Amino acid sequence: MNKYLVALLMTGSLLVVGCNKKQTRDEIYAEVRATGTITDAQAESLSKVNDLNLSGLTSISDAQAESFSKVDSLWLNGLTSITDSQAESFSRVEKAISLDGLTSITDEQAESLSRVRW
Repeated sequence: MNKYLVALLMTGSLLVVGCNKKQTRDEIYAEVRATGTITDAQAESLSKVNDLNLSGLTSISDAQAESFSKVDSLWLNGLTSITDSQAESFSRVEKAISLDGLTSITDEQAESLSRVRW
């Protein structure tokens, strides 16, 4: 029985160590390109860069948009739609935003996005 307990503890320890591995920026970019999605933790991690190009991203949550609002320049050309809340978050992007994939926006979204310098 002791050998099974030791094996179980070792397996649990390896899982915990593996779960604590922080992804690099390049690993996150590669995963976004491959899946078209991003997690909240990944979005928060990338919010610390100045210029963020995630044009392969096809959908985001409001929490992710809030994280992205912290960058200077943002490219999200794979998005085809955004919510009013996301547009409001994007209005706090410091320098530039590119949302070339949007197929339509509301007046409220246009008003929010007009606050971005470029």
